[in-house]
Formats: sequence, structure tokens, C-alpha cells
Amino acid sequence: KIGIVLSIFEDSSYQALLDGVGMLETSDMPSSNKNTTTVITGHRGGRNEDQTFLNIHELDDGDEIKITTREEILKYKVVEKEIIEETDWSRFTREEDNTKLILMSCHGYPQFDQRLLVTAELVEDVD
Repeated sequence: KIGIVLSIFEDSSYQALLDGVGMLETSDMPSSNKNTTTVITGHRGGRNEDQTFLNIHELDDGDEIKITTREEILKYKVVEKEIIEETDWSRFTREEDNTKLILMSCHGYPQFDQRLLVTAELVEDVD
């Protein structure tokens, strides 16, 4: 919906977020495995503004997010959007028999005192 294609790096280092988006180090790698939660972090703007999470606030329930890994193509549907405090890590838990993807970015852009989470659930894996 928002028309971005980003490289996903295995960490959320400064360089990873300049070159694309990164994975929260304590989360799971994207896969179709059950009981996993993948958290992908990205900037809302800055040097790579055209290729960031600048417009993830436009994602709505039912919108599709696709991730291609070396092993599979994963399709997710957005189920929730919320704003949390920057120190609130309680949303990143695993749920039995569920495969979740959470996109996380700063909120209040250009202020950075909260986080925007877009949560999606795996609906189909396409090999």
C-alpha cells in the first residue's frame, strides 16, 4: 500500500537503519513457524527518507505486507496499529499457534518520544 521495498538486516544498528530496516535483536527471524514474533525496526525519515517507515501510519487493518526470505515468501495482513511509550517492550511476546510481524518506528515524527507499532499476522506462505 505504501510502495516501499526494503532490505532487512539482522540487527538494528545505525548502519542497518541507514541502508534499510533492521530486526530487533531479541525477536525471531521471519518464517512461517508458529509461536514466533518478528519485530522489524526502521526510521521515519532522515537521510534515506524515501526508503523508510515514513508512511507506515497509513497501513490499515487488512493491508498486506510481504517478506521474502531465502527460504520462503511470507504474506501478512495488518491486524492492529498502536502507539506505545519508547520503553514499553511488553508487546513483543510470542503467542501460541500465532506468527506475528511487528513493524516499529518512532512516533510523533519528527519528535521521537513514542513508538508506532503496526502488527500483522501470517496468513499464507507461498513457496
